[in-house]
Amino acid sequence: MKKSTYLPGVDGLRAIAVLSVVLFHGGMPHFAGGFVGVDVFFVISGFLITRLIADEIHATGRFDFGGFYVRRARRLFPALFVIFVCCFVAAFLLFTAQHFQRFGGELLYAMTSLSNVFFWSENGYFNTASDFKPLLHTWSLSVEEQFYLIWPAILYLLLRRTGKRGVWASLLTIGAASLYLNVLMQNGFSSPLLAGHQWVSARLADGASTIFFLTPFRLFEFSIGAALVWVKPAMKLSRWQLEVGMVVGLALIAYSIFRFDQRTVFPSVNALIPCLGAALVILAADAALAGLVVRNRVSVFIGKISYSVYLVHWPMLVFYKYWRIVPTSIAERSVLIAASLGAGYLLFRFVETPFRSGENGPRLSRAGVGFACSSSLLVMSLLSATVWANDGFPWRIAPMPPDIAAQAANSKEFQVDQYGGAEFPGPTTWMGAPSNGRADFVFIGDSHAGQYKAGFKQDIVDPLKKSVFFSTASCLILPGMTRNTPGTDWDHWCTKALNDALDVINRSPDATVVMAESWDFQISYAAMLDTKEAIYKNGDMDAALKVVGARLDALRALIGNRRLVLMGEVPGAGVKDPIGCFMRPKYIKTDCDDILTTAERDNPARKINRFLKTYASEHPNVTFLNPFSVLCDGGQCHTVQGGRVLYSDDYHLSKFGSIVVIKALAPQLAGAEKLQSYAGGPGSALH
Repeated sequence: MKKSTYLPGVDGLRAIAVLSVVLFHGGMPHFAGGFVGVDVFFVISGFLITRLIADEIHATGRFDFGGFYVRRARRLFPALFVIFVCCFVAAFLLFTAQHFQRFGGELLYAMTSLSNVFFWSENGYFNTASDFKPLLHTWSLSVEEQFYLIWPAILYLLLRRTGKRGVWASLLTIGAASLYLNVLMQNGFSSPLLAGHQWVSARLADGASTIFFLTPFRLFEFSIGAALVWVKPAMKLSRWQLEVGMVVGLALIAYSIFRFDQRTVFPSVNALIPCLGAALVILAADAALAGLVVRNRVSVFIGKISYSVYLVHWPMLVFYKYWRIVPTSIAERSVLIAASLGAGYLLFRFVETPFRSGENGPRLSRAGVGFACSSSLLVMSLLSATVWANDGFPWRIAPMPPDIAAQAANSKEFQVDQYGGAEFPGPTTWMGAPSNGRADFVFIGDSHAGQYKAGFKQDIVDPLKKSVFFSTASCLILPGMTRNTPGTDWDHWCTKALNDALDVINRSPDATVVMAESWDFQISYAAMLDTKEAIYKNGDMDAALKVVGARLDALRALIGNRRLVLMGEVPGAGVKDPIGCFMRPKYIKTDCDDILTTAERDNPARKINRFLKTYASEHPNVTFLNPFSVLCDGGQCHTVQGGRVLYSDDYHLSKFGSIVVIKALAPQLAGAEKLQSYAGGPGSALH
């Protein structure tokens, strides 16, 4: 068999890819698009795997499928298995029972090369935070392994039956179809055919998650790499063309890393930028001057250890942040990034290299490799299933305070089960008995409006016999506004949420209109409906708030002389999993009272609340109610009150928190005469 020529520039390109991903995951400033490193890896894989297969078929007229998969197993599995074992031990030592049980499922899917499907299936607004998913990064390995499973057979048949012409036609077809599916699905997909399949329909409605995680939407990236196998030798580039090609390729990758962010529709057409950049770097890897960027010893070295670095970096970040509980600083994350490079080298040196080369390591036959892989898979599968079946080994957990234990009882996912709006899901909700479609209160906003449902039911709807209509969407629900993040047809949903509310408002002459939002979050993603221009640009919140003020004026014009109540931001818990602080293993000592108390003066929500208070004071029939007045005192904001947790996650009120806030603000909300004359008291306090 012809041996493929080693290309040091490809290892240098791997270095760029892995460093961009590591810096992105580490939350380093200016690397918001570092996720494109994964796409660069896909292009490299498409090129190298296709070249390996084509070279063997060209040299021997056949392809050794068994040898190919044994080599892949030697290359990938030993280091990956070590990571699985280390993550299992760390999760056992650190995770709450709920998070450890979920990790069991995560591990099982990762071992069977289906973790991309697992993480796609978990999508949703209240999905478990990525900070609690130590194997999240294995989604890309699953995509690659699925590519390895199907591509050798397809390429073998094409080369044997149709030659290069058939390969080119197939690559163009596969790439074009994959890219078309990205464009088709990027804002979600719905069909009457899915009406009876709620789970599938909900998953496909999230276009961003679908095109990000699932293999069909990544095939065009592999196709670009595969095409280079025939493009590279056919193109006789001059010296200056090589230099220009390298500079342009590096510039395209750099542009993606530094200019893309979570607002970027991805992969879709935008992924062509880093992928074509990677293709140009591979084509021009021999450039005498510019090529030194990827051919120097440091770049090549980092590229060689890139797989091991990729494996270790994310679990290190996750477990450290989980142990710390509170948000980590840039200095801490910088140390973790450096440590991941060191740990990656050790994994490469003592695990990956010996098993791959057979030198100074086990020399296993094909049958031996198969037995080792299958037996390891069986053992880890049994462990994963045991963890899942035994609810994450709750015997590890320290006894919780009685009220906390009662609050967490029978809750599989606290951030979902105990969210203040959990018992009344859906974008629109009626509470109470509407008379001729009329409501006493009309609530509009995002999930921060929905979080008040539990409190409204207990303290206003049931005792006062009021009817309340909630219309929610994850938008700043104001006239002429939309949201500029990919994955959902926000123009439709934001407008629909407002129109649904206005329909009820127009039938309800005496209704009180209440608006509650995660104001800071929604403002940062809000855009004008007609121009799609973001209202928050260059960090200028004051300019964005002027737009919000004008849009509030437009809302007031639409609701006429009805009362408008603006609910301020909640302080937040300061940590992503507040109740988890009380559910740690018994051998970890944690001062939850200290961790879950934050300084009011440092809370970023104060600026938004101050704006809302000022707006209310300057406009008739508008009232501002401030949750800080209920959740903070003495300059400190609390996450626990009355022995129970006020938040279901970092910023959403739990059912208990919803009841606490609405009970305190009910006099201002429910009493018309009090509400009209309300000018002070606890609802307006801005400490």
